[in-house]
Amino acid sequence: MLYFSLPYEPSAYMPIAALAGAVSLLAASWRHKFLRRITQFSLIFVIGFVAAYGRTALVYTPILQKKMQPVGVSGQVDFIESLESGKGQRVILSALEIERLTPDETPRRIRVSFRKNQDFKVGQRISFLGGLNPPSAPVIPGGFDFQRYMFFQGIGASGFAFGGAQVVDARAKGGWINIVSRLRQAMEERIFTALDGAPRAGGVAAALMTGLRGGLNDADKEAIRGAGLAHMLAISGLHIGLFSGVVFFFIRLGLACFPFMALHYPIKKIAAVIAIVAAIFYMFMAGASVPTQRAVLMSSIVFIAIIADRSALSMRLVAFSACCVLFIAPESLLGVSFQLSFSAVAALVIFYQGFAPWWLAMHKQRGFFRRVGLYFLGVCLTTVIATLATAPLALYHFQQLAVYSVFGNLLAMPVLTFIVMPFAVLSFILMPFGLEGLSLPIVGWGSQVILDIAHYVAGLEGAIMRVPMWDWPVLLCFGAAAVIVFIVRGWFKVAAVAPLMLAGVFIFMSSLPVFLVSSNACLLYT
Repeated sequence: MLYFSLPYEPSAYMPIAALAGAVSLLAASWRHKFLRRITQFSLIFVIGFVAAYGRTALVYTPILQKKMQPVGVSGQVDFIESLESGKGQRVILSALEIERLTPDETPRRIRVSFRKNQDFKVGQRISFLGGLNPPSAPVIPGGFDFQRYMFFQGIGASGFAFGGAQVVDARAKGGWINIVSRLRQAMEERIFTALDGAPRAGGVAAALMTGLRGGLNDADKEAIRGAGLAHMLAISGLHIGLFSGVVFFFIRLGLACFPFMALHYPIKKIAAVIAIVAAIFYMFMAGASVPTQRAVLMSSIVFIAIIADRSALSMRLVAFSACCVLFIAPESLLGVSFQLSFSAVAALVIFYQGFAPWWLAMHKQRGFFRRVGLYFLGVCLTTVIATLATAPLALYHFQQLAVYSVFGNLLAMPVLTFIVMPFAVLSFILMPFGLEGLSLPIVGWGSQVILDIAHYVAGLEGAIMRVPMWDWPVLLCFGAAAVIVFIVRGWFKVAAVAPLMLAGVFIFMSSLPVFLVSSNACLLYT
């Protein structure tokens, strides 16, 4: 956080000197327990600073300084995302040659929109005439920083094509990243082909299976957010858990059908290994976002615990996953997805750790209807806990909260759990044989049901609560309260009330600006 708050880029000597100093202090204080704890904390702090500095240097790209149009552009296609029906495609290009820019001024990657679908593939080289713009600054002070987001994606400009593109080199370049991107593109095309009569459901199905959400229209996105179902489209722990869980269940069930396998081999552990492989495959198909990486890490550790006959449900699991993600992509700490994801998971782990004995006792030797009732109770409890844990962050970043999220999840989660995800797994299995048409219509039907539920719940009176924009001290107070709840044990958790009360004071003191003027003084908002 300190690194990203600096108004300038520090010298390369600073992180190196800080790391060497922290290691030296740790070695000198190793025999003194109290001093060792302090220096260990300092070392962790310095490692985070060094990781952020290294990540920034690794992804560095020249940023376009001014608007350019018309301009000739040539580049290799890295990523293709189809937008909603009739609105073309969004493409990311690398290995660029841009007219009037020297190699030192040329960004590593750019993002370009085409008004119509183009007949090219990932890995091919294309050229076109278009317009390029520097990444947009935050619309309002404290708003979403699109420039920072694009920088850490290695994207130095965005723009649009005036017309179509010409394929300069039709040979698709290799590399596992391009292979995965081509596979995702092919899957998206097959999904929309199989669900040609239901493009809206196809957009949801493509988002769930490939992580590509460009096919969703704005009205459906707004309804999904208003119903508290946005987590269904952000591939995270829910989807990885369901996907790998379905694979684990059916592999174990299939092996148990053969007495020789069941009696002579550890079929539960075999199923766990296959489930880990399935989770990693799904992560790459879904784009390997931060929530997906975190979910795969946690799911893999859980399955490894099954293999080792251990229990893995603990805050150590959450902390380990967070450290791995932050070490690889430190900038994710400032991202909404990281904050929402880990706050929800940490709250759920703490809650179910405390209620695990009671929950297991309720499940043990119970009938079918009791288990169904416990499932719906679990959905309600999970939604309530996750909503409470993420509500401050949602209100801070988006200034709105889905009031009926529990009701929406109670209706939609069974459809996702028992219909959409199992048949999505089956579709992945059938696609290599060209038989996905047998299962994808069921995925599309379930996706349409989820859309109908979202529109119904979001249309209820008072479905969305809106608040004015909060100042940054509010988030700091909520963060302090969360740390106390997640780390402190016993009745000392009550200390979290103090920062929560302070947050209420800051909220009361928050005020909206009277007017805002754009950076070029051409627009005035009142």
